[in-house]
Amino acid sequence: MSNSNTALDFRALEMDRAAELVNEYDDKIKGRALLSESSGIGGAVLQLVASGQYDKAKEELDNYVGLRSAYPLFGVRTARYRAHCGDLINAIDTKRNFPGMATLSISKQREMYDRVVRHFDELKDTLKKVERAERELRTEDLKSTAIFVRVAWYCFLAITTVLIGLEFVQLGFPRLVQSVADDAAMVVVNSLFDFLNF
Repeated sequence: MSNSNTALDFRALEMDRAAELVNEYDDKIKGRALLSESSGIGGAVLQLVASGQYDKAKEELDNYVGLRSAYPLFGVRTARYRAHCGDLINAIDTKRNFPGMATLSISKQREMYDRVVRHFDELKDTLKKVERAERELRTEDLKSTAIFVRVAWYCFLAITTVLIGLEFVQLGFPRLVQSVADDAAMVVVNSLFDFLNF
């Protein structure tokens, strides 16, 4: 009878230890998700994975990429990262919800949960790469916009210079100044009358 009680006590202790191990690693993953520097998609996906909402995490990542239609190359640049994130989320799901986890020894369970933590850290790094790709595309977009504005400004200056030069050749300098002054005065007077509703 005492062997039976000892066996039951041992099983109860083993079950308690397994539950403590699960809680320890769940807390570790949730802590890593909270400490994530990312407030964007990375933080959202990590929070969902930490809380066990794996399908929602994958859906959130796909929606994030789909909403970036202003950057057509974003989907292309991040396709392999998205696929890798999906694989990591599936691996975390499989290892955290392993059906025979209770039958494994504590050391094997610890090893399994260590892999979950490594996958979680790798997921965090991969999500940072997705966010970095978006920042790079935004920077490229801003640079191309700045180049376009600069080229448009230079074209405006060149056309204005050519037109003033043509006026100078046709009218001569004194008449050119008078013509420009007359045009400027006319614009100011018309603007003033428009402003005063005359």
